[in-house]
Amino acid sequence: MNEDIIKSIDTTNKIKKRKMSLQVCKQYLNVLQSTPTEAMANEVNQFATEVCNDIKGEEPEITIDNTCPFPRNLDIVTEVKLNLNAVINMLEQILVKESKEEIDNVHNAIKTECLGYL
Repeated sequence: MNEDIIKSIDTTNKIKKRKMSLQVCKQYLNVLQSTPTEAMANEVNQFATEVCNDIKGEEPEITIDNTCPFPRNLDIVTEVKLNLNAVINMLEQILVKESKEEIDNVHNAIKTECLGYL
């Protein structure tokens, strides 16, 4: 298989994973808007932290741009809502970046295949 095709498959899988995480974040945010409880906030905070840590490993500059460097001393529900919005912003930025990479990978694969027929 062509290296660009393999990159395309990897990028596509990453995009699917990010879209699913984005959807979960938005659903959690809706739940916290309507029925904010501390137990739910703790569950959501754990999810948001896991997603943020995953992003931090792959895109540290996006994480730095979207996180607060100092404690805010807010109640847990407000804190988690802010964290979720930050994770949503990070995921959206990464999706734009990964989508561009996917387009480049597909274009490169097509060029390589077309040149092979000339």
